[in-house]
Amino acid sequence: MKRGLVISCSVLILLVGLTSAFYLKTYEKNKIEITNETKLVEWKQAQPDMKMLKTGDLILRHGRGFISNAFMSLSTKEKNYSHAGIIHIEGQKVYVYHAIGGEENVDNKMRKDLIKDFCDPQYVHNFGIYRYDLNEKQLATYDSMTTANYTKGLQFDTKLELETDSVMYCSELIYKELQKVTGDPNYISISDVANYKYIAIDNLYLNGHCTKIYTYNYTLK
Repeated sequence: MKRGLVISCSVLILLVGLTSAFYLKTYEKNKIEITNETKLVEWKQAQPDMKMLKTGDLILRHGRGFISNAFMSLSTKEKNYSHAGIIHIEGQKVYVYHAIGGEENVDNKMRKDLIKDFCDPQYVHNFGIYRYDLNEKQLATYDSMTTANYTKGLQFDTKLELETDSVMYCSELIYKELQKVTGDPNYISISDVANYKYIAIDNLYLNGHCTKIYTYNYTLK
């Protein structure tokens, strides 16, 4: 009962915050103030060896701010991350596709950011990279599907509902794409608390199909 109440309150906070940001467009990003030099130094220490990364890798982060904390509280097993994306490599550049809205993306369109921007220490406490047990054909399909969703301007789901495919939140996008790629409806589990069904961030990586590749915690407060 207590856990269900916490989840319900978190969903309410998210809906109010995201709706306000979408209609009023008044949010500023939650961040700490650091110099560009400090940011570069922090990222140089934090960045993974790009040679270890693959297109299709899962990347997670814990963002700064109350909406990020509300998203993180929806996880029921491990509350380490608040947002998820999919790595896409083009030549020597590493990008992250991710569905995001509200304070960080008021037009609510799916984004494609460089990994250094997705993991920017001004806006992020920590991040982690994980890999699914997909074969090369599945990875290619996964990447094509993600790129297609980005190209069509997939909108973020401000109502956080699983029923619709025309709009999706970050973990829902990954969950639904992996279902199609693998043909396994149970590849990623669904969280169900107090009759509210959703895809929590920890559902994405706390499962037998996912392996940790790299994690990093910034020391900046």
